Amino acid sequence: MTYKILCGLFLIGTIGFSCKQGIEQGQEKKVEPEPSLVFAKGEKINNDHFIGDVWLEMLVLADSVNKNSVGSVTFGPGARTNWHTHPNGQIILAIEGEGFYQEKGSPKKILQKGDAVKCPPNTPHWHGASSEQTFIQIAISNGVDGPAQWLEPVTDEVYNDSDSKKILVVYLSRTNNTKTVAEIIHEKVGGDLVALELENPYPENYRAIVEQVASENESGFLPPLKTQVDTDRYDTIFIGFPTWGMQLPPPMKSFLHDHNLKGKTVVLFNTHGGYGLGSTVQTVRKLCPDSEILQVFSVRGGSERDGIYLSIRGDRKVEVEAEVEAWLKEIQLRDKK
Repeated sequence: MTYKILCGLFLIGTIGFSCKQGIEQGQEKKVEPEPSLVFAKGEKINNDHFIGDVWLEMLVLADSVNKNSVGSVTFGPGARTNWHTHPNGQIILAIEGEGFYQEKGSPKKILQKGDAVKCPPNTPHWHGASSEQTFIQIAISNGVDGPAQWLEPVTDEVYNDSDSKKILVVYLSRTNNTKTVAEIIHEKVGGDLVALELENPYPENYRAIVEQVASENESGFLPPLKTQVDTDRYDTIFIGFPTWGMQLPPPMKSFLHDHNLKGKTVVLFNTHGGYGLGSTVQTVRKLCPDSEILQVFSVRGGSERDGIYLSIRGDRKVEVEAEVEAWLKEIQLRDKK
């Protein structure tokens, strides 16, 4: 094995190969377009730290001045690392194709050209290509405190899990604007879509509901929910709500009060009539002190007070779809279906 390969083993900790057998009899092999190479493909790696075909081209070797090593790693379709950790963490830059990255206990993330991931120190994780595309990444590692520590292989069950069953999109909507955003998100991330319903629905009259909600906010009353959800089944929960009176709607307070979301990733999305989020996010943080709350998506919807109901439709819906797509890409939770 060459000197470059030995350095690569120290750098990435993932340079191995466990070759799968060819296409099963009777199956057609999909023809994948040849990726455009920025760097040379490098040498094929042969060890048991990987499943599939992997190549490495070392670009920068660490020295006494620069402690970081940099390598270009090419994963054939379906190839991936074992679970492993880095004592000083690692940075992954996606430069071609489609791949996956997953930390232990967190949803799998899809990586595409232009994405960047910062893996925390000593965090079990794996990464590799999607089943149908070659994936090329730049791996930047600092080996001052030692090489990667290797763990068990990533099973087919884990690799093929789209995480759909671990994602919940739950929402409250009166004029269907929040519902529309929820449906857009669900279409892109998969999982289960659930609308919150009350045991005793609010009145249809706008003035009547404003008075009732104001009374509930003042008294702290939490309206009982008809909707029942087993949140223990989910790792990532999207929570959608309108802004009511610059506050979080009481039914959503009921949902967060009734469910312990400790250790879960909570992703907020909101529609409003032009006055923004108000105190909604602060309330969610107070009710979910042990959750990881990601960047909120907020967009203007209708204004029931002014007789404007469903406004996210037609051309406006197309605009919101693009905004949601950009937001999901930023928080790295898009296209899991």
